[in-house]
Amino acid sequence: MRCPRDMAVSSTHRCLYIMDVGRYPELLLCLDAATADVRAQCSITDEGLNLAVDQHTGNAILMCAKALVEYDHNGQKIRVIALPAEGMDMVWQAVPRCDNRFVMCQVGCAFVFCTVCSDSH
Repeated sequence: MRCPRDMAVSSTHRCLYIMDVGRYPELLLCLDAATADVRAQCSITDEGLNLAVDQHTGNAILMCAKALVEYDHNGQKIRVIALPAEGMDMVWQAVPRCDNRFVMCQVGCAFVFCTVCSDSH
């Protein structure tokens, strides 16, 4: 690993997701929590800002500048959730809720709630 930016843990899959931004393309790694062996890795096509884990599915949620991207523990992209074009230009972190919505934090702003707008690959 060259430059880890963020990490998140999944108790569902007993793994640790780590975003490595020290190379291009950036990588999302899935490590076994017990052995630290790499289970899977995938290239991140958009600049990743932060990671979160959906505690219900165990999937990684990658916050990007214009979208949320969900990956499973095998490194497969599950869905891309576009952010609203207006008012979401400084989003930094997103945490999934159980109702298909996200609590999102914008740099220098308060928390906002965002309903999933689309889910395409």
